[in-house]
Amino acid sequence: DSVWECVQLEGLIQPIEQTSEFSVTLFGGTVVLSWKLSGSSLQLRVQSKKRSRWLSLSIGTEMEGGHAYVAWIDPRGEGRLSAYNMDNREASGIKQAVEDLQDVEVLYADGLISFTFERGLSGSPSVPSIDPSAEVPFTWALGESWRDCSTLDSPQPDPQSGSQSCQLTDNDIHSDRSARAVYVDLQSGFSRTDGLDLLLVAHGWLLFLAWGVLVPAAIAAARFLKVYTSPAGLWLKIHQLSISAAALGSILGIALAIAEKGESRQHFGSSHSQMGLAVLALLAFNGMRGFLRPKPQQIAENTTKLGRLHTSKRSWWECEHRVVAGVGVVLAFITMLLGIQEFERRGLGADWKYKVALVAWFGAIGCLVLAREISNQYINKSSRIRHSNRLNQEGTGRIETTRTMRSNEEL
Repeated sequence: DSVWECVQLEGLIQPIEQTSEFSVTLFGGTVVLSWKLSGSSLQLRVQSKKRSRWLSLSIGTEMEGGHAYVAWIDPRGEGRLSAYNMDNREASGIKQAVEDLQDVEVLYADGLISFTFERGLSGSPSVPSIDPSAEVPFTWALGESWRDCSTLDSPQPDPQSGSQSCQLTDNDIHSDRSARAVYVDLQSGFSRTDGLDLLLVAHGWLLFLAWGVLVPAAIAAARFLKVYTSPAGLWLKIHQLSISAAALGSILGIALAIAEKGESRQHFGSSHSQMGLAVLALLAFNGMRGFLRPKPQQIAENTTKLGRLHTSKRSWWECEHRVVAGVGVVLAFITMLLGIQEFERRGLGADWKYKVALVAWFGAIGCLVLAREISNQYINKSSRIRHSNRLNQEGTGRIETTRTMRSNEEL
């Protein structure tokens, strides 16, 4: 049946001459695929942006059932390229396919692998046909160890050649791969990726709402709303409610990330997830310290700021509370940038736009805070000047009154 299907497909494929070369970055932003149609053949070039010892391009939506072209560097430092069919996800399920590949070139420079080859559009029982008028799904993988398994079914040395054949093991599996397939229209160059998992989308928005909106609101309330005495404790209520909501959103967001299927067991192995846990720990620590804050102490009015810091436990606590909050916000910002990169691995296109938007958001918040600080400094300075002038005027008035009284007494 499979042979009949290949014959039928071959009859449908028409020779196409493509004058220009198309290129697309595959899912995750690590591998770039370029191609050119020439008659009844397809020229492919695959380039990796990440260092590895082998690199593969697979035709198929998943690893299982895919047809892969694997380029690797053998122990002698020479580049090799072979085609494989993947019956299942285990290393033992990878079988080498017999395929006629032309103009093969494997390059290895600065730890980066790239390879080019040309294959026919028609296939065979072990090689899938490619219809250039339909979307073709591509995935990629790379790793550090690969061996030539040209005779997978006979792991013993060949009596005639004496060469050692081998079976692939779990040591030869990938160290990185695309989590989703990119569907490519070979004729137009258009590509698309399946949408993100809704759990990841909710995770990202919850954490942005927590650390991009609620935590800055809590800090702003503590910094700028203390001057408003009615209703009593307004700033503290806003501060506590915002922090509590941010903590709840953070915990729920992390739970959604853990529940996300696919690579959930590796969630705490990335820099993004580790920094996220550190940020949550800082939030929990600062919240706990907030509830255990020392009571304000009575200090003489003429005591300097340094003197207040040395004599008041409350002053020490306020300094610590602010520093931890500031460090938490900075780490949260970095964690969100790393999170955008993780989203890119799952199909979020043009991640630089999201990074620019995030930087602009926090930049706008910083500008507003700076403007308010400058305004407060100006208001405080003006108030001190008016107060000083009033005291000077009152002092001058008392001096004039005293002089008048003395003159009257003399009279």
